[in-house]
Amino acid sequence: MKESILFDKSCELCGMVLDLTDNLEKIGQKNISKQLERAVTSISANLSEANSSESANDFIHKLKVAMKESNETYFWLKLINKRNLLNIEKSILDLLDEVQRMLSKSISTASYNQEIKLQLKKKPPKY
Repeated sequence: MKESILFDKSCELCGMVLDLTDNLEKIGQKNISKQLERAVTSISANLSEANSSESANDFIHKLKVAMKESNETYFWLKLINKRNLLNIEKSILDLLDEVQRMLSKSISTASYNQEIKLQLKKKPPKY
């Protein structure tokens, strides 16, 4: 698999959050823990799938799914904070924000590139 900074950062985030979910289970918050685990691991999983996508549209779709999962991860982290279940380190939220910004830029760039390719296909050749 072609490695990327975004993928590496998402894996780092995943590791940090999985450590947090271990602590959630210790205080009896298994349901929240499992939801958070599914969301955060799905970010990296979808980036991995995007890397072997079948088309540009498939690539963009996988990035968008990763963004949705990052939004869900943010929701669970904020809920944990609001309910004072655990102290969420600022470094986790900062890394999540960085991953989300990188995802957003990647989606914009890929969408733009896809649009340019479509426009080039529509133009008749000049003779």
